Amino acid sequence: MLELDKVALQSQLMDIYQPDSVSWWPLAPGWWLLLLLSLAVVTIVARYRYQKTALRRASLYELGQIEEGYKQKQSLNQLAMTLNLLLRRILLSKTLLNFEPGLYGRQWLEYLDSHWERQEFSQGAGQNLLILPYQNYPKYARPSDEDNLLAKELIDLTRSWIRKVA
Repeated sequence: MLELDKVALQSQLMDIYQPDSVSWWPLAPGWWLLLLLSLAVVTIVARYRYQKTALRRASLYELGQIEEGYKQKQSLNQLAMTLNLLLRRILLSKTLLNFEPGLYGRQWLEYLDSHWERQEFSQGAGQNLLILPYQNYPKYARPSDEDNLLAKELIDLTRSWIRKVA
């Protein structure tokens, strides 16, 4: 009898049904919160980086304008003066507390060199920033290849300095 009851009871049992798998969509509220939080962090970081590099971007754009101006007018005097002004404006824009706008001569070039590991301004091509504004060039003379090479060196040196410092 006991055996018969067991068989009767087993015949009444139904199969075990597997539940449907849990889908990943729609997301739970915690995931939405995590997604919004990470989006906010990415936005804040991107905005910070964009603002931090604004001076560099503006300076490089202006350097490009100076380079185009040199190609049109081809005046080394004007190029050296505008590069000096650009470098001073960059340092003033960074609001460096130890910057004295009245620096000139070797002190100015050494100050520029103090912001990076190279000595290109005080011992290299940057020395021409002190000399060129006062050189007497004929007004309508075409610059020589040597002058154009010097202008390219000064522009490249300034571009490297801006990328490192600004």
